[in-house]
Amino acid sequence: MKKEVSRRDQVNTLKKVFLAIKLFFMAVCSALTTFYLLYVQYSIPYIEKGRPHTMEQFLNTYIPDNILLVVSYSLCSVIAVSFTVFLALHGIQTLIVRFMMRNSG
Repeated sequence: MKKEVSRRDQVNTLKKVFLAIKLFFMAVCSALTTFYLLYVQYSIPYIEKGRPHTMEQFLNTYIPDNILLVVSYSLCSVIAVSFTVFLALHGIQTLIVRFMMRNSG
């Protein structure tokens, strides 16, 4: 009985750690991919015209001129990437918990 209780405590600790990892990776990945999506969306017209583009032009021109489009892209990207990262890490967590429970006895 004592071994089962300690196993449950280990699983609960693992779940708490994975929750922190999930939240961290969801925030980082969604921020990076949102910024990349917006930058690529901005860069396409300049690349097609053959003009050079810089990060300063991106921050000063694109975002203030198209604020509703930026907000829409950002929300969709954050939701999609966060959900995908959550599913992937939750699957890994489930596999680890099953492995721990299988090897408990």
